[in-house]
Amino acid sequence: MMMIALAARAQMPPTERVEGVPLGVRVILQLLVAVTELAGPEAASKLTLLVSCSDRELRDLMGEVLGRRFFGMEPQNLIILPQVRDMVVPKAWPRA
Repeated sequence: MMMIALAARAQMPPTERVEGVPLGVRVILQLLVAVTELAGPEAASKLTLLVSCSDRELRDLMGEVLGRRFFGMEPQNLIILPQVRDMVVPKAWPRA
């Protein structure tokens, strides 16, 4: 953890507000910069990233991902997992 902090020291803290750049996008970009600085561009290109978001955020996130050309990652290495908020859960599962 200390190495990542050293590599990312010139970057803005993820809690600071930046106009036009959503928090999730900023975190992904900072992660890629830290990995590149610590392990090189080849490691960053091989990185597989799982991003969890709410179903309400999915459209905006997909727009950012496509607009930023998958952040320079291979499309198959960026996995987006939407969490369905209004999922209907049965009270009892049917018997087999």
